[in-house]
Amino acid sequence: MKYKQLRLGDLAEFTTGKLNANKAVEDGKYPFFTTSPETLRINNFAFDQDAILLGGNNANGVFQLKRYTGKFNAYQRTYVISVVKENIINNDYLYYALMPKLVELQNKSLGTATKFITKRILENLLIKVPNNYNEMERRATYLRTIDNKIQLNKQLNANLANRYQLKHLINKLFLIAFSLLFSFLFWNIFLNMGVIVMLKFLILSSLIFGIKRFPICFG
Repeated sequence: MKYKQLRLGDLAEFTTGKLNANKAVEDGKYPFFTTSPETLRINNFAFDQDAILLGGNNANGVFQLKRYTGKFNAYQRTYVISVVKENIINNDYLYYALMPKLVELQNKSLGTATKFITKRILENLLIKVPNNYNEMERRATYLRTIDNKIQLNKQLNANLANRYQLKHLINKLFLIAFSLLFSFLFWNIFLNMGVIVMLKFLILSSLIFGIKRFPICFG
């Protein structure tokens, strides 16, 4: 199959979010994309589109690449990328074409304490695109299907892990409850047996030494 190398700046447009990362809220209504591997939440949105999200800075140059369609918001160092030459490439294919480019971006990133990507670096990034548009769509759909299966398997594994942890917790609580019940029954039996032994001792003593009354008065 024949390919062509095209500049990302000629295929897509990109902007960044406007917010600081501390604007995230727990259980927010919309996704909030930052440079973190975890997608945060927020209660207001600034974008409503089909987009590729690329974290623009990271201490180790490990830039996060994500895909989302719908309403969302973004951190000020997160690039929001969307295709403009839809007759050449679509967002699905571009997303998968950018994955192997993350190492190149890491090598080209600037900064010392924190690595960051500039707009110029992104614009000059070369993307390999099939000459045949239908073949490009077919490959993008195939990769998307595999990706969906991977995400489904991850979710299933997470659910299984949660079920295992719940089962482990239930078993642990059962053992604790059993131990408490056993201890309670043991001490009750022990105390009851102690009283009986004491009574037998007192009766035996009275018989042997002719004691008329028990030396201990109950009641």
